[in-house]
Order: sequence, then structure tokens, then C-alpha cells
Amino acid sequence: RAEALLVQVESTAGEHCRASAALASLRQTLVLKADANAEFGNREYERAEKGYTRAMEVDASYEAMKGVLSANRAAARMKLGRHVEAIADCDVALSIDRDSVKLLLRRAACHAVLGSSAKALADY
Repeated sequence: RAEALLVQVESTAGEHCRASAALASLRQTLVLKADANAEFGNREYERAEKGYTRAMEVDASYEAMKGVLSANRAAARMKLGRHVEAIADCDVALSIDRDSVKLLLRRAACHAVLGSSAKALADY
């Protein structure tokens, strides 16, 4: 009976450690996202883009967060004139949130700047 209890405790402890690690990772991602948002608000687009990238590197396992970070990084990359990279980020975000009008318009604007009228019109 004691052995069964020990096995159960060890199993629960392992689950707790994994949950704690995931929570710590999510917290760090949220802090990095908030910092990047502040940089974007201050028109520090290069720093914002790097911040969103760092946040994605910490943890991109949550689909919703991956979509938000990709969308935000796309906006920063647009401001930097890096439209091809912005389109790639929009594609990632749209794979998670297919109905986002904001993302479709953002991607359309990038296509328009790059001279891809047909692709821009498809997104509009």
C-alpha cells in the first residue's frame, strides 16, 4: 500500500513540475510580449520585432499566443518595410485565426506594397 502511494505521489509531483514549468514559460512570454508592445507603442519597431521574436522562442506551444505574437511581429515588420517577412507572419497568424479581418488587411497591404495586386485583392 505504501508503494502504491509513493508511485502516486511521484506521478503527481511530476505533473506538478511540468505544469509549473509551463506556467513559468507562459508568464515569461507574457512579460516579453508586454515589453514588445511598449516598444511598438514608442515607435521602436526594431526592438518590438525582436521582442516578439524572443517571446516566440520562449514558448510557441500555445496556438493562440503564437497567433497573437505572429500578428504583432507582422505589424512591426510592416513598419520596418520588411513586407515579405510580414506576409509570412500573417500567414502563420491566419493559420490560427482564419477570419481575422485585421490580418487579411495587413497581408493585403504588404502584397500591395510589393506590387502583387492579385494577391492584395484576394485578401481584400
